[in-house]
Amino acid sequence: MAFRAGVVVLFALVCILTFATSANNNRPIIGVLTQPTSVKYHPNNIEQQYITASYIKFVEMSGARAVHIPFDAPKEELKRLFNGVNGLLYTGGMLDMKNGTQYFDNGLYLYSLALEANAKGDYFPIWGTCQGFQLFHVFAAELLDENIMMEHFDSWDISYPLVFDVANTKRSRMFGPDSGVTDAILHDFATRPLTMNFHHLGVSRETYKKYPAADAFFRILSTNKDRQGKEFISIVEAKNYPIYGVQFHPEWPLFEWDSSSDVNHSQESIRANSYFSSFFVNECRKNNHKFRTIKEDMAGNSSKAVCVACIDCLSSK
Repeated sequence: MAFRAGVVVLFALVCILTFATSANNNRPIIGVLTQPTSVKYHPNNIEQQYITASYIKFVEMSGARAVHIPFDAPKEELKRLFNGVNGLLYTGGMLDMKNGTQYFDNGLYLYSLALEANAKGDYFPIWGTCQGFQLFHVFAAELLDENIMMEHFDSWDISYPLVFDVANTKRSRMFGPDSGVTDAILHDFATRPLTMNFHHLGVSRETYKKYPAADAFFRILSTNKDRQGKEFISIVEAKNYPIYGVQFHPEWPLFEWDSSSDVNHSQESIRANSYFSSFFVNECRKNNHKFRTIKEDMAGNSSKAVCVACIDCLSSK
């Protein structure tokens, strides 16, 4: 494939992508934002918030540790946790994301902290999967309700090959010449149905035309078409910040074994989807955020620190 060919594009806006990237943090900690428990989907769960276990595994498989970020924590606690972690992950889910809800407001607060940190030269990456991908678009478009922006798609429980935007992919951080991605992985993504989709909502190129703030913020790396032939955006990265979003679920082929779903567990799928974990964790190695003490560091994974239920799809279905 020719995706890795071409020149490296240097961004001239600020030094956001060149500052402090020499940091080599071999103990990265990634904050994973919890979300409210749904009685509908988890009726036997007595906790008020959860993280699906596959997201924790997705972070840990490439050498990072995970800290739970409570969606309902006060701003002071969120700021403390932000200063201790090296990146943030916004998971998938089925929330109604609107201004005024704790998840939306605190998610926006953390997102704003990341923008502020990067603008000051503190390289701080964030990753959004599915619902997180959609939430980033709402934030970038400066909207207060996802329903204003999102379109409907027939793309629930289906795997697709990626349709790369070749020009954007060449100059991207995620897939460009310095990314470390192999030609074999790019070829497999482009020719095999490796990306697991579970979404009814999404974002299209037409959406970008309606909301120029989102168009100015994100670079589209790939698209797909749903069962009805309607195109949606499947991978983006921010043009001037280490912010990444995927509409699909790279953690599913790696860790979920629901036999009723169209999940590709082939060797090619495992190799390709593992790349996203490796890429993001390596991005998180580029800053030296840390907790002040070992005790504070370890508290992030303590049930006393965060009341959270990690629900593994294998055991919950």
